[in-house]
Amino acid sequence: MVTHPKHNSLLTLPVQTTVWKSFITDAIMSLFMCSLFLTISFCTTNSFAQITYEQDKTTRFEKIGVDEGLSSRYITSIHQDNYGFIWIGTQNGLNLYDGIEFKIFRSEVKNPNSLPDNYIYKILEGKDSTLWICSEYGLSRYSRASENFTNFYPDTTDHYNPINSIREIYELEDNLMLNAGGMLYKFDTRTLAFFDLGIELIPEADEIWTDPVTMLPDTSGMLWVFSNNNGHLVVNKYIPKNNEFQKYFFQVSIQ
Repeated sequence: MVTHPKHNSLLTLPVQTTVWKSFITDAIMSLFMCSLFLTISFCTTNSFAQITYEQDKTTRFEKIGVDEGLSSRYITSIHQDNYGFIWIGTQNGLNLYDGIEFKIFRSEVKNPNSLPDNYIYKILEGKDSTLWICSEYGLSRYSRASENFTNFYPDTTDHYNPINSIREIYELEDNLMLNAGGMLYKFDTRTLAFFDLGIELIPEADEIWTDPVTMLPDTSGMLWVFSNNNGHLVVNKYIPKNNEFQKYFFQVSIQ
């Protein structure tokens, strides 16, 4: 009979002692390195913060509201133009802020070169620095020379037609893409003409949204438009070069 030696899973005492010493040494070294890293990180961060504070003691925040001359506390859009001025759209007028005081533009009944309405939705500065204003009743182009507006309407026969309510605006080449009362319109900035592209945007046209997001441009110059097709979502990719849409249908209810 062959007798196999028994294997003892426990190490002999000298070996166990050596292993524990090595483990304890490694643990102490790890804790030391961790503490050293945290100390260096804290000192570096603290020094950086102190240097930054010393270099920029002038940074401060100031409240600018109705008491300071803003036309309304309900702000809908903000834009800083290429000249450094800040334009603030509100539910009661358009504000031009020069860093010291406000100049307020409002609708004036007997002045055709004033804003058509006080409810401002969006402000867009074109690539040629032209300032476009979207309001409850129309699209306005601002003249810096005369400080007044030229107004444009998709429907010139009925001032209160819902399509005259311009909620969104994006520049695409020489055109402005508009959310006009829930419908997609194109405005040619050269001919100053509107074109109905026959797409109902989401939400549906009879819904009341103050700040819808129905289209988004991408970095390649395309415009993605979200539309409604019998209560279901359709994503449209507008290709301006060909003036055409590629449609992607989704079985997602938007009712």
